[in-house]
Amino acid sequence: MRSDPPLASASAASPEAPTSAPGRIPAIDAARATALAAMAAYHLTWDLGYLRLTPENAALSPAGRIAAHVIAGSFLVLVGAGLVLMNGRGVRLRPTLLRLLRVGGAAILITFATYVAFPDSFIFFGILHCIAASSVLALPFLFVPAIVTALAGALVVALPHLAAHPALDAPALFFLGLGRLTPQTNDYVPLFPWFGIVLFGVALGRIALPRFARSRPGLW
Repeated sequence: MRSDPPLASASAASPEAPTSAPGRIPAIDAARATALAAMAAYHLTWDLGYLRLTPENAALSPAGRIAAHVIAGSFLVLVGAGLVLMNGRGVRLRPTLLRLLRVGGAAILITFATYVAFPDSFIFFGILHCIAASSVLALPFLFVPAIVTALAGALVVALPHLAAHPALDAPALFFLGLGRLTPQTNDYVPLFPWFGIVLFGVALGRIALPRFARSRPGLW
């Protein structure tokens, strides 16, 4: 989830034009750190409840579920913005592949570890799996108008409510999130609707990051 060389300020470029800027944007790193701290706090809450060290598992309460969705959404928006930062002038193949190997490898380790610990509810497509897949699927959207990317994101978010079908309930298709059943797993972040949040991050990055990089918070 590194930003690598960020988006640059191009005085003559439009807000949607893919550009690159020197250095990092510390405010983006701070946002990542905040999201990581929030996720750590959520998982600590879940662990305390699972081990029955608290009266109830607050992570599984309605408020806890909302918090989980907000935290996951913040990560995925930052994933989209990070893709813009890293690939402002075109896909940088080596850093992109190295990042994919790190995230994908971590996702595989999570699947293996949870299969050993929770064979009936192991994580087969959680947040890291979604980040890895979305990081590849979102690459073409770095080079189309931001409004197209935002509309595609809205369609991806809406599709589970518009086109869910029992024919897509096969376990091999659970990663899509377009079936009627919710699989038994400890972390489930299917491509639909969550890939749409990554696309929102890409669109936001294309539009806002060039200006943000020149602003006082961006220069902090």
